Amino acid sequence: MSGRQRHKRNPRLVIWRRWGDWRKLAVGVVTGGLIALLLTTRLAPDKVNLRVGDAARDDIRSPRYLQYRDERETDRQRQLAAASVVQYSTIPDAAVRVDQRINLFFQQASQLRVRDRGGSLDEQARVLQASAPPGLPVTSIRQALLLAPARRQKVAQAARQLAREGMSGPVRRNTDDLSRTQALLRARAAALPLSPTERELTGEVAALSLEHNLLLNAEETARARERARQSVPPVVAEIRADDILIHKGEIVTAEHLELLERLGLRQPRTPSETRVYLALLGFGLVVLFGNYLYQFHLRLFRDLRALVLISVVTIGCLFIFRLGSAALGLKLSGDQMGYVGMMCSALAAMLVAALLSPQVAVFVGMAMAFLTALLVDNQLKFAMVGLVSSLAGVQAVTNIRDRAGILRAALAVCVANVLVILVAHGATVRYSWPELGVGVAWGMIGGLASVFLFVPAAALLERPFGLTTHLRLLELSDPNHPLLRRLAMEAPGTYAHSIVVGNLSEAAAKAIGADALFARVASYYHDIGKVVRPQFFVENQTAENRHAQINPSLSCLVVTAHVKDGVQLAEQSHLPPPIVNIIREHHGTCLIKYFYHRAMRTGSEDPAPGLEYQFRYEGPRPRTKESGIIMLADASEATSRTLEKPTPGRMRAMVETIVRDRLSDGQLDECELTFRDLEKIITTFTRTLSSMLHARIEYPEADTTDLLRWGADGTAGKEPTAALHGLSDTPEGVAGALTESPGA
Repeated sequence: MSGRQRHKRNPRLVIWRRWGDWRKLAVGVVTGGLIALLLTTRLAPDKVNLRVGDAARDDIRSPRYLQYRDERETDRQRQLAAASVVQYSTIPDAAVRVDQRINLFFQQASQLRVRDRGGSLDEQARVLQASAPPGLPVTSIRQALLLAPARRQKVAQAARQLAREGMSGPVRRNTDDLSRTQALLRARAAALPLSPTERELTGEVAALSLEHNLLLNAEETARARERARQSVPPVVAEIRADDILIHKGEIVTAEHLELLERLGLRQPRTPSETRVYLALLGFGLVVLFGNYLYQFHLRLFRDLRALVLISVVTIGCLFIFRLGSAALGLKLSGDQMGYVGMMCSALAAMLVAALLSPQVAVFVGMAMAFLTALLVDNQLKFAMVGLVSSLAGVQAVTNIRDRAGILRAALAVCVANVLVILVAHGATVRYSWPELGVGVAWGMIGGLASVFLFVPAAALLERPFGLTTHLRLLELSDPNHPLLRRLAMEAPGTYAHSIVVGNLSEAAAKAIGADALFARVASYYHDIGKVVRPQFFVENQTAENRHAQINPSLSCLVVTAHVKDGVQLAEQSHLPPPIVNIIREHHGTCLIKYFYHRAMRTGSEDPAPGLEYQFRYEGPRPRTKESGIIMLADASEATSRTLEKPTPGRMRAMVETIVRDRLSDGQLDECELTFRDLEKIITTFTRTLSSMLHARIEYPEADTTDLLRWGADGTAGKEPTAALHGLSDTPEGVAGALTESPGA
């Protein structure tokens, strides 16, 4: 096996290439370590440092009013309510069997006395014992045999009557109902108008013949007990400000510590083994997230700045959540900290969505919601609330296109928070109305806070990381921006051209799903370099053509210099790097055909092999969809001004020619535009340009000359010039679909 083959099959090298250089690995390790640290460390010290079994050295008072649900008392009352409910099913024919048992006993006694007159009493008693009620004493059996038939019948009737009275009430199994009823029957028998012997026999036979008439129904009992539990409302306890929580010298119990945690005076303790699991969870989430980026967002995975930004946002929001009451200067209870976690989850997701990618932001929001819920007593409702708030925030900030969009985003997040809090509270446990009202209020506060914290946080992060948010783009689209003001004053033709290019680019970007706002704003600045020498570009020229006095090579240098000048001006004005890249790329490495062919015609240049290269822009070629769109929009707008009769058919043919020219020249090889995208761009450009350059009425020549000679106020006007009849009448304007004019 060769060394090269060993290198290819080395699994460690394969993993190293997959995860990138050591800097990305370092970002992952540091992020995982910080998450583990934040999950396992108490950042704010306890205001009351007590443990179970300690004796309070002083009276500990409540710092504020608190209304909370007393879980222990609520659970105790619900258990009592459930224990008091038992469901029984009736045992069929129980009373009939008791009656039959008594009849059989006395009938057998009568038959034995008649049939076996010569037998001994003991022998008859042994035979009758088989038909006697269970447990009936032998003395009672003998008494039944010795009774006269009439007295025996009277005793049997009295025993049946007593037994029926006993069976008319509940005699439940697994209770003392049977023994109590037997004792009651014996007491009633003692009051019967019979002889003492007969009363004793009647009571014993009736009592011992009884049986259970109700059987425990386990399924119905379970359902009834659950209904009883649910019927008990939560016990709401109140603590007023300055109430004594623990008296001096009182032994601290677990209930005391729970109350201190509710008031924010003490943080819950985390066992050591739980800390280990939390640390492993933090590193596991980082590994899972890195693999997710590698599989589905390779561009971001390769961008070290993007990885650092995600780490900073996640760690920062988790840090704010862990600081909790100390960070906000408030004493927050456990549930209130859950709502702070909701706000932090939404804030992290919105920042990642605005600065990097909405798809990645969804993952970040899910992870943050999971972690914050884990740290608030593992409550599922806060995981659900944080996740929905994050998703609503991602959608809200992604759709911001104007300043009013910020208010719409805040409203959307607030509504989502309130709805999910109502659903979460109703799905997990029954809450009191005051507690539910507090949750709704926190949902609105969290929604407003997350959006209004997002605005300065995004502005703070975008410049160091070289990113651009829609909020920043909205600022740059202001016509009063110094660069745009200078462009409008010093190069008005270029300014008008840039506005049209912006309209074209925005429409095309919307058609193919690119960033329409960025395409429009970047178009405003793509030709900003022309303010340095505006008179050398045809859209800013009046009568004099500066290029007629210099050779083509110098003209080429002047024209191409507007790219470098634009980059320099943009960097001096601290424009975002993506817009600076648009300025660099909007001409790619295109050939300036007008000056190139002019040089070839005049023969002032040697037809050397490198001549064509001298008349090309330095590049680079467009590397994003928006950059490719702006290149095509720039050329299409400049060329459309040369059409004398801009019909839709001619307009589409012109745009198709420009697209084919850029494709054949390789200018669109790096910008990820597909042929389907190009077809949509052609259609959009045609429709937009046709609406702007619609056909106009052709006036008779005499009338036109007269109109141009005399102004609207009756004063003498200027003589008509070729420039007024279209740029195609001037040598400088005949660029065509395949030609770069000085104004392109």
